[in-house]
Amino acid sequence: MGPSFAFSPLESSRLKAGLIPATVSMEESAPAKESKKLSPQPYSIEQEKKTQRGYWVEVAGYGDSRYVYGQLQILGRGEVAGYLYQNASRQIYVVGEIVGSKRFLVRDTAGVIYRLRETKGK
Repeated sequence: MGPSFAFSPLESSRLKAGLIPATVSMEESAPAKESKKLSPQPYSIEQEKKTQRGYWVEVAGYGDSRYVYGQLQILGRGEVAGYLYQNASRQIYVVGEIVGSKRFLVRDTAGVIYRLRETKGK
């Protein structure tokens, strides 16, 4: 014959409901080993500004084999939006993302993809 268990009425109702009683031990454990902390890379105030939401950058590059220039605004989480110009009369609205240091990949409403580089900050 196996071992017998005695449960209180509350424990019996929990068992019927599918809840399994558990015992928690509050023993003191060894402290966790400290992991090596990575030191942040040094950066300038200008670099910090460029990652802040709302910062505008001047860009230039190519899309559909045509040279374009313009301004992009950093929206946050690596997203950008702004306007490009093929000449003084044609303005193109674009949205896209930051793909590297001073590099952007954006798309206009017609689906044309532009690869851009930052030329200088405002």
